[in-house]
Amino acid sequence: MGYRKKQKRGPEKKSLLESLNPDEAAIVLRRLVAAHPELETEGEAMTKTLLREDSFEQIAEDVYDSVQVLGYDELNGRAGRHEWGLR
Repeated sequence: MGYRKKQKRGPEKKSLLESLNPDEAAIVLRRLVAAHPELETEGEAMTKTLLREDSFEQIAEDVYDSVQVLGYDELNGRAGRHEWGLR
């Protein structure tokens, strides 16, 4: 009986789904739900669970970081009218 040489396996490759960027993943999800509407309820439940995982503190930190990068002129220029007069 002949023996085959075992081929060395390289590092495990990521699946195609794992290699998608967020925009591509969103497109695949929308098409999947369109093709299988019965998955919509399960997708909604997963979405609710995922959104609940964001803590109040994390959301507040994200908002704080977003506002911190804005300059005074950017903030003041969009502030609108003040009780002490126009901008």
